[in-house]
Amino acid sequence: MGKALASVADNNTMLAVRLHGPRDLRVEQISRPASPGPGMALLRVTAVGVCGSDIHTYQDARIGDTVVETPMILGHEFAAVVEAVGPESYDGVFAPLQVGARVAVDPAQPCGRCEMCEHGHPNLCHRLHFCGTYPDDGSLSEYMLMPAHTCFPIPDSMDDATAALLEPLGIAIHAVDLAKLHVADSVAILGAGPIGLYILQMARLSGADPIYVVDQFPWRLNLAARYGGIPINFKDSDPLVAIKQATGGRGVDVAIEAAWADHSIQWAAEMARLGGRLVLVGIPKRTGWR
Repeated sequence: MGKALASVADNNTMLAVRLHGPRDLRVEQISRPASPGPGMALLRVTAVGVCGSDIHTYQDARIGDTVVETPMILGHEFAAVVEAVGPESYDGVFAPLQVGARVAVDPAQPCGRCEMCEHGHPNLCHRLHFCGTYPDDGSLSEYMLMPAHTCFPIPDSMDDATAALLEPLGIAIHAVDLAKLHVADSVAILGAGPIGLYILQMARLSGADPIYVVDQFPWRLNLAARYGGIPINFKDSDPLVAIKQATGGRGVDVAIEAAWADHSIQWAAEMARLGGRLVLVGIPKRTGWR
């Protein structure tokens, strides 16, 4: 939050950006969070990223079958400074969380007790709370309360904006893990937005080669080329034909869809070789519930 905006709020209130309905965002003065209880931390938010899921929720006041029923704060990619901690507050590496620490924050709050959590899949928790997904408020505010264990201290060498980008980096790491990449696997990535470019870099670190990147925007494809990808602009040529020609008709070992636009899922499926792997990462604008 800028200094000019922050000066409007007093010690008992803060500014937040709340969604009231489709395309209805409002900067509002609301009550500041209470003092943190056991295992909790009061955070002063320093940087927030905007995810594709935030955009979907902004446009439709819902994402999938989760409907925004009352005004809520969006945002889940964020960094913060610890303002206060409650008793028995330990950070994400099980050390006492310190006031003044700069932290990157995991927005997911699984229950830790359901079947999925106990099987090591907290992302599939049946009672998952997630910042910025209704009914849980997110990080587009000056202050927020979070479980201390979701806070991960960051070094002085990392700025706040970079720390906020660690959450989308986690998506790319998970996608590459699901892809089970091997050295010299060929890969096609559909979508060269932030997530697609992250996946590109993670795939290269995994030893994949070659890596084709499909998008329509030259500036994105230029970045993909800079990071070691082979750019394919689907406005200039048929990406299926381009991939088939480049692979001698075989297709790629792994196709990763990170756009979910128009025919991207079908393209990704057809680009994968016989017995290849397909990973879907993108979020659809419209699904069956519409």
